[in-house]
Amino acid sequence: HRHATFGQGPHHCVGAHLARAEMRITLQEWLARIPDFALEPGFVPECIGGQVGCVRELPLRWVP
Repeated sequence: HRHATFGQGPHHCVGAHLARAEMRITLQEWLARIPDFALEPGFVPECIGGQVGCVRELPLRWVP
C-alpha cells in the first residue's frame, strides 16, 4: 500500500486486515442505504497526506 494508515515495518498493526475489512463492509452497507449523491459541480477534492490520508472537505449534493 502507498499509505501508512496502519503503520509499516516492525510497527505494522496486527489488526490491519480486520480493520480494513470492517471499514469496507461498513461503507458498502451504509452506501446501499443512503440516497444517491454526487460531488458539487466543479469541485476538485484536495487530498492531504500524512499518517492518515484524508480529503479536506467533500461537498455533496443529493441526487433526485
